[in-house]
This record gives sequence, structure tokens and C-alpha cells, in this order.
Amino acid sequence: NSRFFELMFVLDNKSTDATREILLACARELGNVVIADLPRSDYAQSTFMTQALNFVQSVCFADVLFFLDADEFIDSPSREHLLRSVETIPVGSAGMMAWRTLIPDPSVVEAGEVDLVKYLTLQRTTERPQFFKQALRLGGRVPRDVLVDMGNHGFRDASGCAVAAVSLDQTPLRHAPVRSASQAITKGVNGWAAHLARGVDIATEGFQWKRLH
Repeated sequence: NSRFFELMFVLDNKSTDATREILLACARELGNVVIADLPRSDYAQSTFMTQALNFVQSVCFADVLFFLDADEFIDSPSREHLLRSVETIPVGSAGMMAWRTLIPDPSVVEAGEVDLVKYLTLQRTTERPQFFKQALRLGGRVPRDVLVDMGNHGFRDASGCAVAAVSLDQTPLRHAPVRSASQAITKGVNGWAAHLARGVDIATEGFQWKRLH
């Protein structure tokens, strides 16, 4: 994703594996990656992503901001193509990128350190239902009235109304939510525990982690 952006602001949410070292190596190599720690165990994503939005925008005054998870990859042939796509978003609105879910090839046997690119080669033929992630076009404005939804799937104003959005048909988002059996189990155990730590159980939030759990 870094080839598309002037700056990537990455939140490390208490990782316990080599994530931090990998991020630092990427930051040194690429030059446009900034890393920050998110030292909390409850998955209050809407709250901390809204805070991150306000913080980053007050420094960068960006035209467009993307809110991506680590398993999401912009599918665009070039940065110029992506720029043309986001220029169709009116300032103050959002652009919807449709998920295209990648799945592991079951014919490839996992053994030791596996290169994900080599076996995440299949794609769901139909997305049921079709989910979207959204990019927010602020035109350099620093918002104080925009809330990021849980899951980074949309935005709301201070009154709770959804921010208007247009479809970015030529810019889908590759999504790799399941990469191995052990990773899926970890997501079910740790992910759902983090949701419960919020003290709020909303049926539409984290339902996929609850299922895995």
C-alpha cells in the first residue's frame, strides 16, 4: 500500500510477535511510514480511529484519508489511477471501495514459514453480503465533527448521520481475513475478548469474531 500514499500512519495495537520489528524495518526502508503504539486491550476502534483522524489531519492536512486494516490492500494499477478515482469524491464525502476477499488455496500445504502471496491466490466468486471500506475526502480540512464507524466502514457527523458516500467502482480493496487455521483461531479468541473488554456487545459489531470464537 505504501506506493499509493505520501504518508502511512500505522497503529500497533499491543502486538506480541515480530510485528513491531517488521514495521520499523518498513519505516526505515520506505520513508513514508510512521508508527504509533495503541496500548489498550479493549477494541474501541471507533474511538481510537476518530482520535487518530483528528491527530493526523491536524499535522498533515490531507486531501484524502484511507482507513485500512493490515489485511487490506488497494487494488489499483498505479498511484495516478488511484488519484483519478478519489478525485470523483466530493470534498466532505467518502468513497466506497468494495471488498474482494482473497482465500488460501487448499491445495497448498502449510509448512513452517509460508509466503502468503504464494497461496492467497483464490478469490470469492460472490461477496454475500458485499461489504465496503471508505476513504474520506476532507480537502485539507481538520474535522471536529466526524466520527469513524467501528470497522472503518463509514463515517458519521456529530448528529449521528452517515457521511454521504460515492462508489469507487474502479478501486476495489483486496481483503485477506483468513490466512491460516491458527491465525483464524487467534482472531476468534483474542479478537472477541477485545470486543468484550469494551463492555458493549452490539450484534452488528465484531459478529465475525464472535462466530470464530
